[in-house]
Amino acid sequence: PGALRIGRYDARIPRGPSILRTPMRLLSFLLLAVVLGGIRFVRAADTPEERIKPGVCLCPTGKGCWHYLRAPMKPPEDVCRCGVCASGSTCGGKPAPDAWPQACLESPKVECFWKRHASSWGISCSRCVTDAECTACEGLPGFTAANAATKERLGKQLLLEMGKGLRKSDPTDGRQGVVAWSRHFYVACDIPQLRLVTQGGQRFADTHELAHLTLERAEKAYDDFVAAFGNEVRLDKPMAIFLCKTRAKKEAYRAAYFGGAKIGFVYAGAEGKIAGGFAWNGFGVSLEDYDNDRDLHAYCRHMIGHILWSCWHGVSGFLQFCPRWAFVGCADWLCKSNPLFKDFTQFCMEEGGAASGSGKLWEDKAKLLAASKRIPIDQLFAVSSMSHLSFDDHVRAWSYMDVMLREDRTRWLAVLRKIREGKEHGTAFREGLGMTPEDFDRRWADRLLGRRKTMADIPLDEGKVDEGVDGAERRRLATEQDPLVLGALLRGVEKFRDVKTATTALGRLNIDSDLIRETIAILFERTKEPSVLEWMRTEGLAWREPVGKALIARALGKQRDAASRAGLEALLDDGHWLVRANAATALGSIHDPASAPVLAAHMDDRGPKAFIAKVDALAGYGKAGGPATPVVVERLKSTDWQVRLAAIQALAVFGTADAVEPLIDRLDAEGGRLHREVHKALKAITFENFIANPVTWRTWWKGQKPRGLPPPPPPQEKKNPEDDRYAPPPKRNGGGGADADETTYYGRRVFSQSILFVLDLSKSMESIIDVPKDAQAKLGTIPHGPRILVAKTAARSAIEKLDERARFNIVFFSTEVRPWRDTLVTAGGARDAAMGAIDAAYADGETNIFGALKAAVGLHEKSSMSGSLEPVPDTIYFLTDGAPSRGEITDTETIRSWMRDMNRFAKVELHVIAMGSLGLDLKVLEQLAKENQGEFIHIPDKK
Repeated sequence: PGALRIGRYDARIPRGPSILRTPMRLLSFLLLAVVLGGIRFVRAADTPEERIKPGVCLCPTGKGCWHYLRAPMKPPEDVCRCGVCASGSTCGGKPAPDAWPQACLESPKVECFWKRHASSWGISCSRCVTDAECTACEGLPGFTAANAATKERLGKQLLLEMGKGLRKSDPTDGRQGVVAWSRHFYVACDIPQLRLVTQGGQRFADTHELAHLTLERAEKAYDDFVAAFGNEVRLDKPMAIFLCKTRAKKEAYRAAYFGGAKIGFVYAGAEGKIAGGFAWNGFGVSLEDYDNDRDLHAYCRHMIGHILWSCWHGVSGFLQFCPRWAFVGCADWLCKSNPLFKDFTQFCMEEGGAASGSGKLWEDKAKLLAASKRIPIDQLFAVSSMSHLSFDDHVRAWSYMDVMLREDRTRWLAVLRKIREGKEHGTAFREGLGMTPEDFDRRWADRLLGRRKTMADIPLDEGKVDEGVDGAERRRLATEQDPLVLGALLRGVEKFRDVKTATTALGRLNIDSDLIRETIAILFERTKEPSVLEWMRTEGLAWREPVGKALIARALGKQRDAASRAGLEALLDDGHWLVRANAATALGSIHDPASAPVLAAHMDDRGPKAFIAKVDALAGYGKAGGPATPVVVERLKSTDWQVRLAAIQALAVFGTADAVEPLIDRLDAEGGRLHREVHKALKAITFENFIANPVTWRTWWKGQKPRGLPPPPPPQEKKNPEDDRYAPPPKRNGGGGADADETTYYGRRVFSQSILFVLDLSKSMESIIDVPKDAQAKLGTIPHGPRILVAKTAARSAIEKLDERARFNIVFFSTEVRPWRDTLVTAGGARDAAMGAIDAAYADGETNIFGALKAAVGLHEKSSMSGSLEPVPDTIYFLTDGAPSRGEITDTETIRSWMRDMNRFAKVELHVIAMGSLGLDLKVLEQLAKENQGEFIHIPDKK
């Protein structure tokens, strides 16, 4: 998520859209296929194994080796993928296909060779189509010189890559560069020459050769990947490879296409800027990074492995679908699977540091790991950032891929498919391999140490009893002490299938961890097994520890389990506030009318959070909660604004006359959001539409009270809430029209007088954003430049316009979470200090969304299990440009679930601002806002 680094390089993770969602996108895809020379799927004969069968030459079918294509120079060191060459002979004398012109085949000219190479490998090349030196090869099948559309597109791409678009950063003459593409890849190269190791010495390759050679090597890497993983790779457009002479040119490509000079590559899929929209993802590298052909080739192969994994069996780079161990393991595997690069590796990092170590002798290092104490496999799987993968983690991840793809490929792919579908690792291993991850790791160690002959499913040593997956899971659940690892183990359970596992999990609530509590709660909410449900209704609701009892009550409510109603009602008098609160919320969800009077009789709860849960639940029953009005009215005087808010909103639903006068009194006392809520409540109860003036309301009520509440008016057509958001606000002096001093944030009016601004300062906020003009019409004035500049400008503007009496605070977050002040401060006295803090903020580190949300609801470095309420603001503006990569909880489902549960009591309006179009899950962030009474605001990046 956010910005990632590969070695010294960053990367962006877009979410892969489907270009086939609309007829226009389908048409665009088909047109692109024409330009690329058609869509071609890998046949059995295209696999590396088929191509190198001794004595068999498949070069006439395409992808011919350099001997077959009659290269006038020594071929590069790459091993020929031809069975004849592999046998020690050469296919240089093999006849060409009948459609090939004989004059072209016999021509020793270098230009003719490249045309033969282009025809055999399906390459469209800007240099080949403009070459006038050789005309003998114009009749080659598939050669694109005769294709006017392709020739025009090549010229357009060459101008884009080497001409005006990037000349300010590097004045390389466009005529010196080459643009070319094959079936799956796109190359822009301006490297003038590079020394090659060949099959018989060394020589120099020019720009033209490097473009062709890179495409050939990339296609071979693609074939190697597909041979191992199956033809499940989705590349809607080619993968771009930018080969640059200078680092300055590379950074110019990055700034133009990836969002920033330090962002090294885009993986998964993106319909955006790359190569003017021609490419779907890609990476860049320069001679100043790798100055020899072998390392440059290895680096490209490594990066291709990253990107293909993110496009295999679905398209996503987000943590849930692309765990970091697999992401790096696949890249290392693809690179090292070529014997030339068994000693090469590239260490990856996100917005933090990276591992270091040699790429040599990884087989031996893996054996040492297998023989020594190593971190639990679930801890490896739980690593949420590549920055936190150690050298040993890299070796181990590579070895898993290497051994399993060789020895137990079918079942391994079944595991990986489930992981790519978002399944937890425990579930994936259980369903794909029939064992726990721990059992798998033990078998891997045995295999490397020679105690097993293969990783395939063969019996274990005689005399040992396999207790089954469930038993193995329970043993780990009962003993693991690391909360992060235990959380990963719990997520792998997926749901409770037996009472033993459920009780084992409940026993781990002795660990004070939001991750553990929330994960267990989610598991119970997913549980459908009848025997476990019956246990939850009986023994579960009588569990010895209150937190476990509360979580079971919550789960039964989520499942709307009507059979548990009586047991839940009995818990409304429990001694623990969370048990009472969760029982009330569950009864509100089950919504049996018989529970309304029971809840009404339990409104006099002095625990603020328990009262909120009870009154919210009772409000769900509508006017049936009316008898509780006198008790609820008393809570309008609470010192906790959340209690007052819950009471106001409930009274609006109860709709009794006894609530009118107390609510009018609150119009004098409340401000900001609560003032609006009181006004709404009065209008809902009385069906009147007076302005929010207590004098007006009192005068009216004095005359109306003897007659009782007026009858409801006929229903009116609902108003679009966007009308209020964008309508010109009334002037503060009471006049009409727009007020330039009205507080706005990203084009939205700020109604609250109690506000928290939460600002993402992760490393990716250094990347550039260019907001389209049509979006700016709603978002307000947004400067072009780094995202952090946009964020600072908007925050400064909003704070400058806050009312003097408004209270606010700021939370900055990246890896660490840093509240600016311990509590809310008034704008009149703290505005200048806030501006200084914003100006001093800088981007660094990763994305701790959970920690930032916890601070936002007043729980920074505090326990969430307190029954008291924190003095938090009522409105939060939460800005981020990434997905969670740090913090106690990084799983987005668990974060959302935790926030929903906490916000039952915090009562904040959480407005989420998502910045950019790559590297963040817009759907998740939109859900986060909607689930917490907020608005989702998207700041798009220009495509």
